[in-house]
Amino acid sequence: MDNSRVHDLEVLKERMNDESKPLFLRKQAYRAFNSIVGQMNDRDLRDLRTMMIRAIKAGDISAVDKIEKRIRDHERRQPWYMPRTT
Repeated sequence: MDNSRVHDLEVLKERMNDESKPLFLRKQAYRAFNSIVGQMNDRDLRDLRTMMIRAIKAGDISAVDKIEKRIRDHERRQPWYMPRTT
């Protein structure tokens, strides 16, 4: 787990437990927190990301494209998946 994920989880945990925030923001933080934890615990996703890093380092563009598609398909089938709005 990288430091940015640890920091994201700490910030989200603070927002979830902050009673001064509106309920919808606390729920949003809760969903995001569970999504990140789910991604970190997903062994298949972690393996696909490792494969992608290796393909990028090797400069294999076609493999990168295939792995990206596999990652997107895998994410859509997971219960922690939240569609990107951007």
